[in-house]
Amino acid sequence: MNLFNLAKRGTLSGLVSMVLNVIVYLVATSLLAVDTEVSLPNGERLDLMAVCAASFIPGVVGSLLLFGLSKISKHDLLIFNLLAVVVLLGSMIPVFSSGLSSGYSILLAVLHLIPALVIV
Repeated sequence: MNLFNLAKRGTLSGLVSMVLNVIVYLVATSLLAVDTEVSLPNGERLDLMAVCAASFIPGVVGSLLLFGLSKISKHDLLIFNLLAVVVLLGSMIPVFSSGLSSGYSILLAVLHLIPALVIV
């Protein structure tokens, strides 16, 4: 694997997951009337910019991680996929344990799941 190709793929996967998450966010907030005006546990609000950044950045970071793993292990894809599952499951813990409304929790879960599926 070469770094340039992985960086292109990481950027593309980040862009694809960002576009899909923006569509989901806009549908959920506009058509399904999911209230995103509640604060997240850290006091921040979920806005479109946060959705874009949190969707794009994992694609780029994931490609760099995969490149690094390819240099130190023959089982780079297996390790990467296992790490991706652990990170996804870890990202779901605050979504369902923070006392947010059902609609908001489902929206956050979907917004976490889309990049994971696109990147892996």
